[in-house]
Amino acid sequence: MHLERARALQSGGDARSALDEVERAAKIAPDNVEVLVEQGRLNLLLGEIADARDCFQLAVAHSPSDVDALLGLARTLRRAQDAVAARSHIESAQRLAPARADVHFEAAGVMGACDDLPAAVAAYARGLELDAGNAAMWSNFGLLYLNRLGDAAAAEQCFRRAIALEPATVGANANLGLALDGQGRTAEALEHYGKLIAEFPDEAEYRWNRGLALLASGNYARGWEDYELRNGPVRGTPPRDFPFETWRGEALPAGSALLVYAEQGVGDEIMFASCLPELSARVNCVVECDVRLEGLFKRSFPHARVHAARRDGERGWLDSYPDIGVQTAIGSLPRFMRRSASDFPDRGGYLIADPARVTKWRDYFAQRAGTQPRIGIAWRGGTRATWRELRSVEPHRLAPLLEIPRLWVNLQRGGAEELARLHPAHAPRIVDCSDAADDIDELAALCMALDAVVTVDNTLAHLAGALGRATSIMLAYNADWRWVRGSKASAWYPAARLYRQHSPGAWDDVVRELA
Repeated sequence: MHLERARALQSGGDARSALDEVERAAKIAPDNVEVLVEQGRLNLLLGEIADARDCFQLAVAHSPSDVDALLGLARTLRRAQDAVAARSHIESAQRLAPARADVHFEAAGVMGACDDLPAAVAAYARGLELDAGNAAMWSNFGLLYLNRLGDAAAAEQCFRRAIALEPATVGANANLGLALDGQGRTAEALEHYGKLIAEFPDEAEYRWNRGLALLASGNYARGWEDYELRNGPVRGTPPRDFPFETWRGEALPAGSALLVYAEQGVGDEIMFASCLPELSARVNCVVECDVRLEGLFKRSFPHARVHAARRDGERGWLDSYPDIGVQTAIGSLPRFMRRSASDFPDRGGYLIADPARVTKWRDYFAQRAGTQPRIGIAWRGGTRATWRELRSVEPHRLAPLLEIPRLWVNLQRGGAEELARLHPAHAPRIVDCSDAADDIDELAALCMALDAVVTVDNTLAHLAGALGRATSIMLAYNADWRWVRGSKASAWYPAARLYRQHSPGAWDDVVRELA
């Protein structure tokens, strides 16, 4: 009776009261697997991960072949960021219940979290054979193809299936535009977004995606307006909370200052900081930055007051700047200062490395390699959430570069000795300086002691470009919007040259061209 009452309460949306009823049932039948599974489900629904794990583990201990218990435990472990442990349980559930679509869909999520993308594709495909009317899973399958496999054409087909089942679904419609744009069909993508925006003018995700397509095509004047939607429900990152009015490009009253605050990743901060030399020359600025950038920014922007702060909500440091009157995110500066390609200054670097550290590194390389050209190299970028698989090159594919007689300097964070191990014949020409990647000021000085840098789309690409160092950037077929589609040059970093895949995943052609 308690269990049935719990199910009724959950159906009515009262999960907390439902859990209370299940806990009463558990006191009566503490070893009942059905009760334990229901208790685990409700704990998971309420975000009580540790309690959910305990319930499902106890259920599996009592009944190792109970599919719901195995499924719940796998789902809970994946939520707890332990996909490796989840895998064995979901594979057991697949063997026991090969005709259950929900088991295969969970398996797809677990395999994706384990970076076993072929197994994730197979699990989605099997699940959708069993439950072809599941629009949400068609959409998730499309995201796997788009964001992790780089197959925008396959993603398009998945999103179209989802839309056919649920025409008004926001996610699938928005992602269909991304899939079209990812195939180079930007005009179709913009037309698609235009129709959606006309029909659903309050749906921010359509305008956000349209903005990325506009920026990727070099249409800055229109693109920056939509880019202002980057925070909030679209991306799940709320705007940072400062107690000042928003700056809209106007002149400031005498004695008033503009707070330029940090947002997004370190690479984004570095890129948008290209606006600071001009801004600080005409506006009294306080620039808040990531603590890792403090020394570099203070040295590079002497006309601004630079304050390093952690994004932990603490605001006491604002008392040291009583003249702040207005605020803007650093990512909003291009909206006023980079309205067209002609607004980007054709200059060398705007960041200044520590001269003493630069001298130290130059002396080190002079002793190590004399006058031999020295080239920094990195091959990984991003996280799973920011398209790491698409942006990164497997180190063994770099062989055509490493065969060239240069001193190759490993700058890949966490990549100590990886190149030397994979390419033992080239080991004498490889110097491991990957530890420097943990200190951005050190890494900046190291870059300035090199003749050039070769990298993928990562923080190093922004840092080396902003220093004015000759930088070759290897880009995926559907590269990020900031590397304007089809261009071999970067408006942000004039010293950089872009090398793009001609088809998804085709890194070998990129490396050969660069070599």
